[in-house]
Amino acid sequence: MTERNTPSFWITVFGGLLGLLWIYLAAQIILGPFNILGTTLPVALRYNGTIVLLCITTIGLFVLFMRNSMQRHAREYQKLFEKNPNPMWIYDLDTYAFLEVNKSAVHHYGYTRSEFLTKTIKDIRPPEDIPKLQAAVATPHKEFYTSGVWRHIKKNGKLIWVEISSTPVKWKGHRAELILAHDVTERIEYQKNLYELNQSLEQKIEQRTREITEANHELTTLNEELTATNEELHTSNDQLVTAQQKIFDQAEALVRQSRDKLNRIVFSIKDIVWSGRVTDHSVTLDFVNRAIEDIYGYPIADFYNNEALLFETILPEDHAVAEDILSQLVHSSYAETEYRIRDSQNNIKHLFTRLWKQERSSPGNLYVDAITSDITQRKAQEEEKARLISQLIEHNNDLVQFSFIASHNLRGPVATLMGLSGLVNLETIADPELATLFQHITTSIGKLDEVTRDLTQILEIRQDGYRPREVIDLREMIFTVTTNLADQINTTQADIRINIDQLPVLSAIRQYLYSIFYNLISNAIKYRSQRTPIITITAYPERDEAVLMIEDNGMGLDVERHHEKIFTLYQRFHTHIPGKGLGLYLVKTQVTALQGTISIDSAPEQGTRFTIRLPLESISTP
Repeated sequence: MTERNTPSFWITVFGGLLGLLWIYLAAQIILGPFNILGTTLPVALRYNGTIVLLCITTIGLFVLFMRNSMQRHAREYQKLFEKNPNPMWIYDLDTYAFLEVNKSAVHHYGYTRSEFLTKTIKDIRPPEDIPKLQAAVATPHKEFYTSGVWRHIKKNGKLIWVEISSTPVKWKGHRAELILAHDVTERIEYQKNLYELNQSLEQKIEQRTREITEANHELTTLNEELTATNEELHTSNDQLVTAQQKIFDQAEALVRQSRDKLNRIVFSIKDIVWSGRVTDHSVTLDFVNRAIEDIYGYPIADFYNNEALLFETILPEDHAVAEDILSQLVHSSYAETEYRIRDSQNNIKHLFTRLWKQERSSPGNLYVDAITSDITQRKAQEEEKARLISQLIEHNNDLVQFSFIASHNLRGPVATLMGLSGLVNLETIADPELATLFQHITTSIGKLDEVTRDLTQILEIRQDGYRPREVIDLREMIFTVTTNLADQINTTQADIRINIDQLPVLSAIRQYLYSIFYNLISNAIKYRSQRTPIITITAYPERDEAVLMIEDNGMGLDVERHHEKIFTLYQRFHTHIPGKGLGLYLVKTQVTALQGTISIDSAPEQGTRFTIRLPLESISTP
């Protein structure tokens, strides 16, 4: 459309014709009186007046035309403002009041135009953001600028994120600013979700690290138990000591090898994190990290370009596993599976995948977030661990068998020697030196017999951990023990105090429980102080445990100094009193066989308290 067809052109033409007519009429009006009077104005004055009138008229018409043009452009700009798809508004820089808003702002924020014009730009922001807003408005800008991302509040209270662009304007006499608001809430939420996914990945890695640490701790515990077993079976027999040391060294080497393998697994953890749409035989990836190249051996671009590659690498016999996990996700938001793949180098690997169904999933469009771990090394480690444990058990059984053979084989020669020494004792030896020598031999044979008996008793306890348990009346058991110790109790006038009303019965192996009470009570009498012995026996349940306490006021011992030796074999702490150092070791062994623990609290001349804890599931109350 040309300028001649515009309303302004025709207004100008019409105005020009009207102006000429007005000039003519004006000239007649001006010249009329002179014509009536018969006076003739000078030609120059007549033409000059006409020209002046013509100029005045032209200027007036030009002004009218320019005003019309400006109004037309203003209307065009108004249309751009109103029809912009993004929210726009104009606000007063001094009062913050809304001066004008477009339809997109009304639609997006939920306020009507009238409601907007009663508010200020502070009303659509969280209170804590107002100081930042005031600082931004107070900073002068002379041209278009972007002030970054801000938080706004819709009429319904929903918080959104918008990117603000603005430019200074004059609006109906106000010092104002034109604002363009672009909603970037989805982009911010996507970034937040990505951050949360990274946090979840870190938590999964920490969890896997803890699992491996716990496995390492179990192997360390097994090593400690094996070491303790070796120490318990230590005797004066050189051949037995050599065998024990050899087994211990082998166990140490095996544990070190296992620990090294676990450490290598810890430092090689690197899982695949991926997201996309999954069907029966394809995966359209939205995202995958570089770990997929290390595990599969293919460039990462191949997985984006070939949607079937992930399924093609799965071994045919594991396809059913992959299809089953997809069917599970149809009815559940989470699933996990383990399967095997063949990588680019034709190596078979074991993978473990956890999948979370996305909210945008719909029938026929399954979107997931997933973490895939290469568990090939863990699988190999599990097989190696099973092999090591089997080997350790075999070594331990060999050691126990050797100990039995050694103890039983020694019993025969020792019994023969004791019999021979008995026969010799029937005869009087005239030579004093020979008699003294024979007496030493007889004493040594007796000690050797005690050692073999102790070893046999220890091994029997170790092998009898699965003896049937029975319900034992504790008061009756304590009465039997004190009856058998009546001579010592009467001689020392020991005061036995019993407080077992909270736990009158206990399910345990009778022989072990009797031995525990007998050894601890007899020790309390044997290692009494100058005071009258007071022995207190207490039993009560505590959460999931049964607690037995035997406390005395005797000589006590330095626990801090001897804590590592208290329950070991042939350890004695009061050498001026006869003993073999076997009682506490037997108590510890029997408590362990009952799946319990024992602790000691003692100090020199402050008495001693032994605390035994047994599993509460072993307790039966009336």
